[in-house]
Amino acid sequence: MAKTIKGRKFVATAATAALVASAIVPVASAASTEFGDAGKISTHAKDAVEYLVGEGIINGFSEDNTFRPQGTITRAEAASIFTKALKLDTTGSEEFSDVASADWFYSAVVGVFNAKIVNGMGDGKFAPEGKLTRAQAATMIVKAYGLTGAADLSAYTDAKGLDAWASEALATAVKNGVMNGTSA
Repeated sequence: MAKTIKGRKFVATAATAALVASAIVPVASAASTEFGDAGKISTHAKDAVEYLVGEGIINGFSEDNTFRPQGTITRAEAASIFTKALKLDTTGSEEFSDVASADWFYSAVVGVFNAKIVNGMGDGKFAPEGKLTRAQAATMIVKAYGLTGAADLSAYTDAKGLDAWASEALATAVKNGVMNGTSA
């Protein structure tokens, strides 16, 4: 039974991982036609977007009523998504010099830091406005969901020369079907 519950939790929140991994900045819901650019949401992401909006994990850009599915995601936004999706404890503090308690993302950073999903960028920085890379997303996903295993990345030409931490996280994410590459 524990395996089934863990499996359901993974499936229910894997949508978060997929969106973060794809660097999609989601906004739409079942009423996605409300957004002027909702037609640009990839077919494979629509169900995940609807689930995450329905759960209150993500939302749109109210200033222009858009979805921006071709956009990028910041490290602060990713922290917010993981904190909400996993219902992380946001009490306590973090150790980053570029994160202040008045920042909109403060509690999210506390959540992912305390859950050991992020370590920061080094030199005591989190880089909240930095764009989330696929390697960083893979690392967060692997840590957040306790994924194990490793796929052979030798077929991916851009995997050569990666730092060990990135290679390990990407290999685990690929093995678990959370990420994949393209043949192009």
